[in-house]
Amino acid sequence: MRTIIVRIIIGVLVVMIFSFQATTIFAQRTKSSQGAGEQRKAEKGLKDNERFFYFINFSVSNVAVEEERAICRKAILYDMFAKFLYMKFRFKDSYENIRKTQELLISLYRMVLNREIEEGKKLLDAVSPGPIMKSDYVSKHYCNLGYTNNEQARNYMVMADSYRTTLYSMRLYKYIQALKKAKQAKRYALLAYVAFNNKDSQLTLDNKQKVEHEPYMYSYMKTKMESVKDENEKKYLLKVLTDCYYQLIDNYSFYDDVWSNGSLRELPEYVEYEKEEE
Repeated sequence: MRTIIVRIIIGVLVVMIFSFQATTIFAQRTKSSQGAGEQRKAEKGLKDNERFFYFINFSVSNVAVEEERAICRKAILYDMFAKFLYMKFRFKDSYENIRKTQELLISLYRMVLNREIEEGKKLLDAVSPGPIMKSDYVSKHYCNLGYTNNEQARNYMVMADSYRTTLYSMRLYKYIQALKKAKQAKRYALLAYVAFNNKDSQLTLDNKQKVEHEPYMYSYMKTKMESVKDENEKKYLLKVLTDCYYQLIDNYSFYDDVWSNGSLRELPEYVEYEKEEE
């Protein structure tokens, strides 16, 4: 009888030991899986932010609007802090700062888009009367394309605004589409201007391949606009041309400037981080 009891006790102890080991291993695996998941989220977020900053940087760098640059600067600093924390293997904290960056970028994109769409409409309104009154088919067609793209930009922005507020990346990718359309509208406005004021130009609707070839078109239109006699008009048109073809005026990049001269100590979160590390 005692032998049987002893065997039962030993069996129960063995089961308990194996159960404890299995629980410990499962807990370790769960913790490891969570860490890997946080790393993947942070890595994707940082890559997304690189794209978001790339497209907005041209608009912020080429047009000095104080409020836009203030928001952009803060977003860049949070992105810098997120990358810093990622290198420290603090993936969860890194992702939190990625979200702060994207929240600021959403506000920035909306401000820039409203400005770009309004500027595009004013440019089209200034260019279109001549082609319409003279019934110039080519330049009038470019004006129509410009108005269409400008309206599409507004529609894309409304679509992005309609997304669930927590879907930061989805909203920002849609804002990029809107920004592309807004800049494309300005391109068509400039094409209309060039086509209308250069009747001897070889730029026609049949020459579709050249129209879609960006380096050719930028070089061609820059040459034409540099011949504009009115200095103020020429300066304005060249500025619009540079921006809508994703070029930097005087090679100045606001993003690079903040990376070179900004300080993480401008962020209260980084100051708190330094205190924790002391």
